[in-house]
Amino acid sequence: MRSFAYVHARSLIPPPSPRRAGRTLVGIAAAASLVMFGSPASAQEQPSADLRGTYAPMHHEAGLAIEPADSPNTGEVTANARVSYAFRPVVLRGATDEIVHRVIEHQFTADLGFSVGLFGRLTVGLDMPVLLGQTGDDLSSDPDAVRLVGDAPIPIAALGDPALRLKGTFVKPTIENGVARGFALGLDERFTLPLGDERSFVAEGNVTSETRILVDYGFGVVSTHLAAGVKLRADQGSFACDPDLPIDECGSRFGHELPFVLGVALHPQALGIDPEARGTLFVESRARVPIDPVTPTESTQPLAWSVGLAGRYRVGDAALLAGAEVGLLDGVGTAPFRATIGISFAPRSIDTDADRLDDDDDKCPQFAEDPDGFEDDDGCPEMDNDGDGMPDAR
Repeated sequence: MRSFAYVHARSLIPPPSPRRAGRTLVGIAAAASLVMFGSPASAQEQPSADLRGTYAPMHHEAGLAIEPADSPNTGEVTANARVSYAFRPVVLRGATDEIVHRVIEHQFTADLGFSVGLFGRLTVGLDMPVLLGQTGDDLSSDPDAVRLVGDAPIPIAALGDPALRLKGTFVKPTIENGVARGFALGLDERFTLPLGDERSFVAEGNVTSETRILVDYGFGVVSTHLAAGVKLRADQGSFACDPDLPIDECGSRFGHELPFVLGVALHPQALGIDPEARGTLFVESRARVPIDPVTPTESTQPLAWSVGLAGRYRVGDAALLAGAEVGLLDGVGTAPFRATIGISFAPRSIDTDADRLDDDDDKCPQFAEDPDGFEDDDGCPEMDNDGDGMPDAR
């Protein structure tokens, strides 16, 4: 068991005392989670945790962080692959807040996910974070940096911790013309297994459980999305803490936290701009508030908050997503800039007008067939079957 130190971009731990200010590099954790720890130890290895606070979604209409509450029908699958770039997610800063070392200058990660629906009420899935590549400074020549984060080089590529996913939909939305309307309520659980490379910055190093309530409300043109819950870690750790001081005096300790996501999705189809409901625009904000062992009143260093914009465009059963986020707080895990691109594959039987003919086979997908025994297989309503100029309704 051991304790490790991290530092995060734009964050600074004040020097513990004036006599140490001149010789101690200060910083905070670059992680949203922690690794196993026990008795104090010198940081001789580069530690790791998943810094990003994001993962692959289960719903095919998800945004950067928005996860709709709805679940697909039995046997309907969704596959997601996303690649993210983070600029300077981990740096070491000096006592005057200047950047001394770029522990990670550039980082490329991927998130892979697969899920399947059950009864329109459950979604079961798996996701896996992957480190694709990262670069950073060589810290071995600086004894102060080695004292905090060790001198082992960061890995270039690695696997993160796999996660088991389960989402339950308690209240389903009403689907009208391909757009979700009304109230929807769900519960999302993500349980990670400590099987990844702990040096990679995409692995927790211990079991975690994140449970969130998902609340949606669709107005047609826009829909609002809220996710709120709690993330629990099987262990807690300390990061960039002075090993000569009591651990309780360190503000960069990490354990349990409250994650939040708030977002708005714009559906141009409801305005008549996108009749086939291919595009969606997202405005999102996500945050993380620590509750143990450090609270926001004791230290703001574990806090994280970012905002983002994204767009999604559907092409058949596939959909492309692109977006970017900026960090608003200096909290742990909040990169100053992050960009994401992704693709999802979700084969669905889409019947916009609910006439039991898939849109691909429906000549009039916006207008329901009138089952009157006359040309009922084309998907279009026939208003004058006998062609006498008088509507059938009369």
